[in-house]
Amino acid sequence: MTDLIEELSAEWAKYKRMEAEANRKRLEIEQKICTHAKEHIPAQGSAKIGCIKVTTGFDRKWDAEILTQIYRTKPPVFPFAVNWKEDRRLTSKLESEQAEVMAMFMPALTIKEKKPYFTIAE
Repeated sequence: MTDLIEELSAEWAKYKRMEAEANRKRLEIEQKICTHAKEHIPAQGSAKIGCIKVTTGFDRKWDAEILTQIYRTKPPVFPFAVNWKEDRRLTSKLESEQAEVMAMFMPALTIKEKKPYFTIAE
């Protein structure tokens, strides 16, 4: 290899190590923020904490096989498209207005907390 390629690859490796260390440190600080400011961070939504914005929420995953079984029972309301994509507006309405109907669908739902997402607040 040429001297220039050796020099560039060494420089790249140097910055890649710096990036990995900065990423490790950032994740450590994010964890500390979550621990020390948990009363200021909503379970779902965004909050400005100092000069950053912390966004939290949940991933909702529906089991298609269970939903298919429920669909076959011909429930009075079915809040999913044919591809079993959730109509979140309708499921929210069912949760608040027809909990007994929503209860039929709950075995198909897995709710997983999202990792907090950090950005610089503008």
